Amino acid sequence: MAIAVRLETLKEGPKSGRVRLDAAAVGALLDGRYTPASAPLDLSWTLNMTAGVVQLNAEVTGQLRFACARCVAPLTLPVSVPVSHHWVPASDLHVDGLTEDGDFDRDPDVSGHDGEAVDLEPIVHECLLVEFPFAPDCDSSVEGRCPEWTDEARVLHPGGEAPEVPSETPFAALAGLKVTEPSEG
Repeated sequence: MAIAVRLETLKEGPKSGRVRLDAAAVGALLDGRYTPASAPLDLSWTLNMTAGVVQLNAEVTGQLRFACARCVAPLTLPVSVPVSHHWVPASDLHVDGLTEDGDFDRDPDVSGHDGEAVDLEPIVHECLLVEFPFAPDCDSSVEGRCPEWTDEARVLHPGGEAPEVPSETPFAALAGLKVTEPSEG
């Protein structure tokens, strides 16, 4: 589903809108780690054009469901993702003769437009890919931490003396290593 806005409509002033995103398509975009929740995903956006530069300010809101990567519990993730992007005329996206301040090619939040329209969908998808964790866990959700990862003493010994929990890590053996200087010779 393309979310295209014709640039001629922006000549009269800023344009705003609200679009319901296909949560199943967003879930597929995120490799199936997330699925639609009861609340839909909405994109609220405002576009403004000044001197050929189109500015997008938007936010994706709603809820997605996921399975915790640690305990596999089904959880809900509240979604509130800000989206910001600029489009400049494609002729302005070149490297020759641009200063550091004007080099649009080096800014990931700037892309070129053809003078006819801009498509919001690829920008929104990119922001969602960056925003959501690859392996979501209970800490990401509104429900809180995994029961298996809470204070072990409280879970195993409610109301009693807390056992000593070893602080060993897989890297503890490295603490005994010494760095030696190479001998001259």
